[in-house]
Amino acid sequence: AGTFGQSSVRCIADGEVIAYRIDEQYPISEYIGEIPLIKRALFSTGFVLVRHRLALPPLHPTPGSDASEPALTFYSLYMHLQDWAGYQAQASLPRPDFWGEGTYCVETQGSDLNVRAEPSQSASILAALPKGTRVRVGASNGQFRKLLSIVSGAARPALAPADGEGALPGYLAFKFLKAQSEPKAKGSVVVLDQPVPIKAGDLIGHLGRYQNHDEAMPQPLLHLEVFSCEDVPAFVAQSRAYASRLPETQ
Repeated sequence: AGTFGQSSVRCIADGEVIAYRIDEQYPISEYIGEIPLIKRALFSTGFVLVRHRLALPPLHPTPGSDASEPALTFYSLYMHLQDWAGYQAQASLPRPDFWGEGTYCVETQGSDLNVRAEPSQSASILAALPKGTRVRVGASNGQFRKLLSIVSGAARPALAPADGEGALPGYLAFKFLKAQSEPKAKGSVVVLDQPVPIKAGDLIGHLGRYQNHDEAMPQPLLHLEVFSCEDVPAFVAQSRAYASRLPETQ
């Protein structure tokens, strides 16, 4: 904790979010202590479940060989995440993209936010967005996000899709965007009908509070699990067959 930043929880690998849960506020467990005394301990049921796919690179098939490459589906599960009350108490806290439609508000120190032609601080300026403009943005591109649409407010000068339809041109510096999205539900499991792509390093959430029975105060905590299903032995066998077709140098 003294070496690495603990302000957020990030995804370990490229994948897709398939389910999550966020507590409205942390549940409390009551139990009998000494004397006897009723003790109350906070805990978090917040989690995010991500599905990943590990695939070996394609081989040039030989006659009579199986041309398919071995692939393994695995999952990462991030548990005991921060509750919704924590986000409300700290409005500037970044929010995960998979909650909603990627809606953000321009949050500058008073000046306008430039819309750049490319995801670079040195790229030409297409337009400017006043503070308070609400926008939808796409996937991350380094420190920039692709501008998709303007929800409220207006660019100066006005922007129009290059082909007359679809996303607007330009990129926005992400550090000047404040997330406006909210989870689809609070206090219950959200299973996404359409999984949301997520990149390694993208925001999962923030450390929740958790209190063991022998602790006086709740502590920031993350429980991370990585697991797969029953297909691991088959993946290992297929990988060995794959390796047997490789040159000795590989």
